[in-house]
Amino acid sequence: MSSVCLSPYADRLAIYAQLLVAYQSYWRFEPFVQTSGEGAPWQHEALLSRLNALDAAQIDQIDESAVAQQAFFADFFAEIFALPPITQPSSDQQSGFPFWLTNGIGGRKLSQIQAFLAAVPPLSGTALEWCAGKGHLGRLLNYSQGVAVQSVEWQASLCAAGQALALQHDCQQHFTQLDVLTESVDDVVNRVDHALALHACGDLHRRLLEAGSSSGLESLHIAPCCYHLTAADVYQPLSATGQKNDLGLSKSELKLAVQGQVTAGERVRRLRHRETLWRLIYQLARERYLGDPEYRSLPSVNKKWFSGEIVDFLQWACQQHGWQWPQQATIDPLYTDARQRQLGIQRLELVRHVFRRPLEKYLILDRAAFLEEQGYQVKVTEFCDYRVSPRNFLIQARKS
Repeated sequence: MSSVCLSPYADRLAIYAQLLVAYQSYWRFEPFVQTSGEGAPWQHEALLSRLNALDAAQIDQIDESAVAQQAFFADFFAEIFALPPITQPSSDQQSGFPFWLTNGIGGRKLSQIQAFLAAVPPLSGTALEWCAGKGHLGRLLNYSQGVAVQSVEWQASLCAAGQALALQHDCQQHFTQLDVLTESVDDVVNRVDHALALHACGDLHRRLLEAGSSSGLESLHIAPCCYHLTAADVYQPLSATGQKNDLGLSKSELKLAVQGQVTAGERVRRLRHRETLWRLIYQLARERYLGDPEYRSLPSVNKKWFSGEIVDFLQWACQQHGWQWPQQATIDPLYTDARQRQLGIQRLELVRHVFRRPLEKYLILDRAAFLEEQGYQVKVTEFCDYRVSPRNFLIQARKS
């Protein structure tokens, strides 16, 4: 395995793809959609026995720790945990900035920006800040490195706010309002030497990879995010190696790669847990009172619903599928059964989560291999701690 670590990113991409296919029965399914809430889409009695011995607290403990996860699953997925690393060593240092320049930037966001900029080597010329928002990244880049910054953002209000901050702090930063997914980006890309994107989602960072490499930018520095936010129903690999090892990933499978929730607060976790429980209660009611065992999806809703009363949610859910909540229905027995089914789902999700980081690495490797094919020297690092942001991969490419 050690020789593999020194090979180009394309070689590692092929290795990841092959193992993900070999183990696909353990991650290519939707636990919530399992109609009975029992059993698993794979046969492994020893694994099932270990899983069924776990309570909810133990599941959470394993799910929140990579060390605990490997200790629990090492006997079952040794090849997955032995996959070659994709990152090079990176510094744990953060760029420091005066308080007056960072005022108004959230603490976690500021930590991400500081770590990102600490990983970016000295630049010269002009830099493009992609999907800039208010331009916090670009403003701090201009302060720390002195490079002129062209910030691109599609929301006019954010452009105006960012330009005002740039003027306030006397930064060499200019905003352009542009929808990078529907409008030509040639003008802004061709006017710069470098491009940076911190947590640009799905098609947004993909657009920069393609446009930036096509125009021959001197360097690109991209931390991808939300791979599932894409117009395509099935993932389209960027690299030639990725296309040869295409997994045919659905949006749901892409979403698995970003399911780590270490940055979520306790309230968000509690509401997410309640949402799953209430949706299961509704599904059980359909099975019990309509005789319909098939899973019926419900639209996503604002989390405020789950701070209210379950009766209101159930009435809304019934309306989505054109039936009325039965007068004879009692919720308490459904609660009990739904909690048991929820525990079964959590056990199955725990298995899927073994593959979320390897799946994200596959996606990162596809991007890195693509840039190698475009003639770039590529380096992938983890620019910040996973607890600061689970999306902590940074792809840096410099034209050879």
